Amino acid sequence: MALTARQVETAKPKEKDYKLSDERGLFLLVTTTGKTLLAYEIPYRR
Repeated sequence: MALTARQVETAKPKEKDYKLSDERGLFLLVTTTGKTLLAYEIPYRR
């Protein structure tokens, strides 16, 4: 499932940090203070 603009805009802080992610490595980290970080995980293979 894709990460939508609505999910990003309505993300609220919770008791613990949490991630909202899509299936391709993009995720939004929401902290307990309400700050957000948008990042992309790149798979690494040896």
